[in-house]
Amino acid sequence: MTSTTRLLCGCLILVGLVSSPVRLEAQQKKKAADKKGTAKAQRPEVADASPPPANTEQKYELGPLSHPNPKAPRGNIMSFEVKSQIFPGTVRDCRVYIPFQLSPQAPAKLMVFQDGHAYAARDGQFRVPVVMDNLIHDEKLPPIVCVFVNPGHAGSKPDQPWSANNRSVEYDTLSDAYVRHILEEVLPEVEKLQPLSKKPEDRAICGISSGGICAWTAAWERPDQFGKVMSHVGSFTNIRGGHDCQA
Repeated sequence: MTSTTRLLCGCLILVGLVSSPVRLEAQQKKKAADKKGTAKAQRPEVADASPPPANTEQKYELGPLSHPNPKAPRGNIMSFEVKSQIFPGTVRDCRVYIPFQLSPQAPAKLMVFQDGHAYAARDGQFRVPVVMDNLIHDEKLPPIVCVFVNPGHAGSKPDQPWSANNRSVEYDTLSDAYVRHILEEVLPEVEKLQPLSKKPEDRAICGISSGGICAWTAAWERPDQFGKVMSHVGSFTNIRGGHDCQA
């Protein structure tokens, strides 16, 4: 081995001796990091164990159309009572909303609401009169007469209309009895206050839960009278055969 070769080998050995501890430390750090990463990947995320906020229920915020607009004229709301011959011995409260813009002589478009008490309140959940005031004022809807019909009750009327004892009979029964009640006993009282259009495309009927299937049944039985239906979570279930509507 020449002197040059021996010198070169010595330098390589020296470099190796100096760099080995550095490489060893780097390799150890890399292995530790890899091990930590693998363990983290295999370990499932732990959910936050802190207690939930005291009130986690989300509150529905009413939109602008559900709040009174000072510029929108308010429609008139009138009340009347109907004693039924179709449902003998029962009585119910009704209200009618007549838009400010409606001509007293013009046959009006119509919408009938079952469980009327829930829809008619200006400070309730639906606030139909407020919404109608705003939409009619903004010319997004034509003037529409709204009739709010409570379910019938035999005996003294309950403090809470939801407790009316003839509600299920009237609403859940699959027959034409209820729509006849509306056409023959309720709407004639409304027409004493305002003439109504007879066109089915100008008439809608609405309800929620049992009132929803009631609205559908009314339009199904008399499509010549009601061309539109709004059914909120209608009870199309086996209360009085609603799960098996026959065409």
